[in-house]
Amino acid sequence: MARVMGRYLNEEFKQPVVVENRPGASTMLGAGYVARADADGYVLMLTSMSYATSAAIYSNLTFDPINDLVGVTMVSKGPGCWSSRHCCRCNRSRISSTTPRRTRARLITPPRGNGTVNHLWMEQFKSVTKTDIVQIPYKGANPAILDVISGRSQIFLGSLPSVWGKVKAGQLRAIAITSPKRSALVPELRLLRKPPA
Repeated sequence: MARVMGRYLNEEFKQPVVVENRPGASTMLGAGYVARADADGYVLMLTSMSYATSAAIYSNLTFDPINDLVGVTMVSKGPGCWSSRHCCRCNRSRISSTTPRRTRARLITPPRGNGTVNHLWMEQFKSVTKTDIVQIPYKGANPAILDVISGRSQIFLGSLPSVWGKVKAGQLRAIAITSPKRSALVPELRLLRKPPA
C-alpha cells in the first residue's frame, strides 16, 4: 500500500518519494526511526493498528509513542482473512492430518509477531471459541504465509491484501473473513461469525 501511495505522492509533490521498509518489533523499529527524524514533514510513516497495540506492550521504547509522532489520516480499513494451504487436487483447504478432529481443535498458526493486530485477533478467537491454538511469532506476514504454503504452519489470519495474491495464485485458500458482513471484494467468503440479528 505504501508503494502505491508513494507513486501518487510523487506526482502530487513533484519530487521523488522513497518508500523504505523498516520491519521489526511489531512496527516499533520503524516508528523509532521516524520519531528521531527531523520534524520537517519529509519523513512519513504508514503503519497499521499494530502501532497502537505494540506501543502498549513494549516497555523499552526509545521514543514516546503518544507525543513523538502525530497521526495524519486513516488510509484504509478492512477485515482479517483466515487462509490455509491450498490443496490443488480437491480444491479445498489443506489442514494437516495431524490436527485432532475434536470440538476443541488444535491449530498451529503464525500471528506475525507478538502484540500485532493479527496476534490479538487470534487471541480473541481462541478466547471466544475455546480453541487451543499454538501461535508462532514472525517478523512479517511474508515469512508466515510462506510457512503456511509449505505446510510448516496450518493456518494464517492476516489482512486480506497480505494473502490475496497467494489466494489468486492458488497457493492459499481463503476460508473466512473477520468483518461483521461479507466483503464486496470477496462475497463468496463466509463470515467468521454471524452478525447479530
